[in-house]
Amino acid sequence: MGDSSMGCQIENLNEVKKTGSSIAYGCDELGKLKSVLMHTPGDELLLVNESNYEHWLYDKVPEISGYIKEHMRYQELLESNGVRVYELADHVEENKDLITRLPNLTFLHDTAVISKKRSNAFKNAPACKGK
Repeated sequence: MGDSSMGCQIENLNEVKKTGSSIAYGCDELGKLKSVLMHTPGDELLLVNESNYEHWLYDKVPEISGYIKEHMRYQELLESNGVRVYELADHVEENKDLITRLPNLTFLHDTAVISKKRSNAFKNAPACKGK
């Protein structure tokens, strides 16, 4: 099992080798991941406490330094496998101050997959968490 300081687990994060080639993402028909938009967690994590961690969609209150270290290891793993990582704060112009008030922004709730064949956008439903 991977580090669980994020309140969740990334399977075998410490065991994955930095190969410079490819990471198994579990969906071969989409091909290799080329780029990803990420948010590096910071002081906004201080807003998460015992009374509100579930509201922010955490399984528990994160241990902040471990959370940030795990995030950085994951980002390094992606980059070492040829994935271009874009930092969210570098691409936000409006409401940039919200970044410091949203401790669950690390999860970037809405995701999209763009391939040569099609593009798909997905919106997560908070009510489905844990079901």
